[in-house]
Amino acid sequence: MNAAIARRLRALEKQATESDRPAVAFVLWERTRDLVEAAYRRALEAGAFRKGDPVIMGVVPFPAPLPESRWTDGADLTDGELAQIAHHPGITGLQSAVGMNLSDVELASAVIAGTARYAT
Repeated sequence: MNAAIARRLRALEKQATESDRPAVAFVLWERTRDLVEAAYRRALEAGAFRKGDPVIMGVVPFPAPLPESRWTDGADLTDGELAQIAHHPGITGLQSAVGMNLSDVELASAVIAGTARYAT
């Protein structure tokens, strides 16, 4: 990358306010709550995320391909993934966002705030 472009990108990033930056979380997917808990422990041990990182644990109980476990800012979650996350037991942050006129960044942050737990 051209050095001038790299400097400009750093300057633009510094200008961005905190509300312009989407929250990110690691999303894990499995078939049952027990399996996703085991996947959580394996991923933590493997270094996919660290203690203190936000993690969303998704369960897809029906026979369909599991979504890829990955870091996401929430904006690239599919409708199917969002539907499964909506059934998450601790979804209060997202439920309060429903019906509000939110930007993509705000909605993604609400998804993560309403469902993520912090790795311990």
